[in-house]
Amino acid sequence: MRKLACLIGGLVMALSMSAKAELIEVQSENDFQQTVTKLKSAIEVEGMTIFATVDHAAGAQKVDLFLAPNTMVMFGNPKVGTKLMQCDSQVGIELPLKMLVTQDLNHKVWVTYENPEALAKRFDLSKCQPTLSKVADVLQSLASVAGKSE
Repeated sequence: MRKLACLIGGLVMALSMSAKAELIEVQSENDFQQTVTKLKSAIEVEGMTIFATVDHAAGAQKVDLFLAPNTMVMFGNPKVGTKLMQCDSQVGIELPLKMLVTQDLNHKVWVTYENPEALAKRFDLSKCQPTLSKVADVLQSLASVAGKSE
């Protein structure tokens, strides 16, 4: 029984490490609010649409729980998203794109997003590699712009 519990525990740890490896995390030089503001501005400068902003910390506060600053921005460009969905319609479950801005307990601010190459592993996007590469470049640029101080 103990061997089974150890095996299951090891499998859960491996799965969580694998999921974490699919995320790209960039430390911001700005405070939390500046990072969110710069991210939104950079998205708009790129000509993309912000579909939603989710303030997870505010949600926690509404139920009398604490969560350090944590905001997700959902955005995209239908022209690009449509190209990806034409390769595999199920990739739509991952769209629009998302970036998460968090502040840890040491007051460091992070911009986190999913590595687009992880999408290629889960969906049949072999015909969309050029589009996926452009998405990766744009996400990297957005995180960089949001995280750089003036």
